[in-house]
Amino acid sequence: KTTISADLPVPPALPWYMERGVIRPSQSEGPQTREKQRLALFPEEDPGQDRIANQLMYLPPHGSLPSNPSDSSSPLKTILMWSGLSSWGRVRPGRGEFLKQKCPVSACSLVTDKRQVEKADLVLFKDHFAKPDFKRRPNQ
Repeated sequence: KTTISADLPVPPALPWYMERGVIRPSQSEGPQTREKQRLALFPEEDPGQDRIANQLMYLPPHGSLPSNPSDSSSPLKTILMWSGLSSWGRVRPGRGEFLKQKCPVSACSLVTDKRQVEKADLVLFKDHFAKPDFKRRPNQ
């Protein structure tokens, strides 16, 4: 058993989103849903708990993602970075970060133009939150 220090054992494998991570999420086959997998993804499903690891290891069911996400005709999910990208390091608009990080769900594109709020699939706030002046779509 290899250890980093006397108190911290090194896990045998790390999830994909950690440095040298190899564990990838897998899509459930058949009628199994995330509820059956007991994956809490939203605040109301596990109040007061951090759900980030569950969210990073979740893959939507077969058929809900493009069969070939690298195909330029595949639809992309638009993620509006409300506070911009400057506080995220070297992240750039577009799809590149998802491909570079080998994200299991790479059919996404980052945008910073707030005029795209109506078409955005997700609006992400960072560092501070001020109630936005737009009406959220039901599926946003």
